[in-house]
Amino acid sequence: MLVTRRFFDSLPSSLKTLLLRTGEAAGKAILKATRIDNARSLTVLRAHGVTFLPPLTDTTPAELSAMRDKAARMLAKSGYIPAATYAEARRDLAVYRAQQKLIR
Repeated sequence: MLVTRRFFDSLPSSLKTLLLRTGEAAGKAILKATRIDNARSLTVLRAHGVTFLPPLTDTTPAELSAMRDKAARMLAKSGYIPAATYAEARRDLAVYRAQQKLIR
C-alpha cells in the first residue's frame, strides 16, 4: 500500500508502526513471489528457444547502437515492428539529441 507522506505523518504512532511492520512483511512476500514467477518465466522462455546474453560491459555505445539497428531491421523484416515505426522513432531520437546536444 502506498500513502503520501502527509497522510502517513497524520497517523497516530501506533498505526504508523503497524503499517511499517505489515508493509515490510507484505513487501518480502511480494518479492519472494515475484522471484519465483520470474524464474518460472525464464524457464518457459528458454523452453521456447529464447537465449539470454550476459551484460555487455565491454561494449561501446556505437556497438550497442549497431546491435539495436540490426535487431530493429530483423524485427521490421519479420513484420513484428513496422519499418515506418522504427524509422519514425529514429528520426524523433535524432531531433531530441540535436536539441539536447547529446552525443550520437
